[in-house]
Amino acid sequence: MGVFDRSDFTHIFAYLDTNGDGSGVFNGIGDYSSSPADFFIQPPVNAVWAIERMIVSIQGDCGRGGYGQEAALVNGIHIKTTNSAGDTLLDLDCACAIKDEFQWGALCFDVSHKETNEGNTWVFARWTFGKSGLPVVLRHQDRLVVTLNDDFEHLSAHRFQVQGAIANYLYGS
Repeated sequence: MGVFDRSDFTHIFAYLDTNGDGSGVFNGIGDYSSSPADFFIQPPVNAVWAIERMIVSIQGDCGRGGYGQEAALVNGIHIKTTNSAGDTLLDLDCACAIKDEFQWGALCFDVSHKETNEGNTWVFARWTFGKSGLPVVLRHQDRLVVTLNDDFEHLSAHRFQVQGAIANYLYGS
């Protein structure tokens, strides 16, 4: 999934990945408990992107109390924006690590929990940034970053999709 360019408007539909440009790993399944991993998106040089929402999808064999399992995460997940050097610009999770699906609800409000007959559970969280309509603006190669710092090997899917627009005309470059 990547950036779709149309003559009337340029939309962004992309997954956060380990390279930030759509060429890295985008499914956050793995053991990141000893070495955290960043999944991010970063616009190219001289581009300004306005990210309007992030959709989180989690699939696993789980109940409602944990994160794709019965137990909550130990270290949790953090979401922030950084500059190209990695310095934090905006802490989007208010320094409160996400350790279970309920904590996604505290940030996103729109969270759904779907159980299948095969023992699989899907959790979807839709986070619309800035209820006042203000998107997360990435300029000067800023990044929107989700840091995973736990063992997610028990999951069968773990993705972070963002939607927005190239917005040089609104926010300048």
